[in-house]
Amino acid sequence: MIDQIAGKLGAVERAPVNGTTYEDLLAGVTRTLADTMRVARQAPDAFRLLIRDAQHEPEFADYAKEILARSVPISAQALAGIADPAIRRWTAEVIATTVDNAMLRWLELGAGRPG
Repeated sequence: MIDQIAGKLGAVERAPVNGTTYEDLLAGVTRTLADTMRVARQAPDAFRLLIRDAQHEPEFADYAKEILARSVPISAQALAGIADPAIRRWTAEVIATTVDNAMLRWLELGAGRPG
């Protein structure tokens, strides 16, 4: 189950966020977020397992780290205006973690149920 959801999320997170304008970057980030929500909605239990629980299980922690490692650069692209690379990276990590937690909450509230 983790292989399957990680693969689906991996495909989304590899989608390029291209553009030279802020509007282009925002459109790409929005598309990536919508696609991630679609995957989470299709398999909410697997998404929860990967995002919330896998990081605490040694045999699955690499999956969770890989997903975070893919989402941070996407966030960092949208933060190109932050000159300091350390601050840009930290901000991107905060955004990626916050989005993951927001998605988990969205699923808990039932908004992620198909139908």
